[in-house]
Amino acid sequence: MPTRKGALSDLVELQARLNSIISEVMEPSVKAENENVNLWAPPADVSEDDENFYIEMEVPGVEINDIEIVCKDNFIKINGERKFSREIAVDNIQRMERFFGNFYREFEFPFQIDKDEVEASLENGVLTLVLPKKSNKRKIPIR
Repeated sequence: MPTRKGALSDLVELQARLNSIISEVMEPSVKAENENVNLWAPPADVSEDDENFYIEMEVPGVEINDIEIVCKDNFIKINGERKFSREIAVDNIQRMERFFGNFYREFEFPFQIDKDEVEASLENGVLTLVLPKKSNKRKIPIR
């Protein structure tokens, strides 16, 4: 089926606009805290078991020193920057589908996180966080 030239790029632009609108609705704090900054949100998977929460976030091309992770109570904030790998003149761009610049994600959990035991690793463009749940329980010895 023939399509008009540029139909795919129009669809990609529409998807980007919808993603922006959804991000503003779902995470209004992102825009409020960083109003003048163009942000993108890397895709992430969040899971848990009895002891930990887990986050796996796709950040290909991001250097480990360009990522900052802040943990407080039951929140975790991840921000960083993916830099251009080379300078490209705007007139020379044929298509650009990847996001560059600053990114930001914030996650809230139903339990406090033991911030002293958080583990983070970056391998093959995937940032993996292991966030131990802070236990308020105390084992009471019986005498």
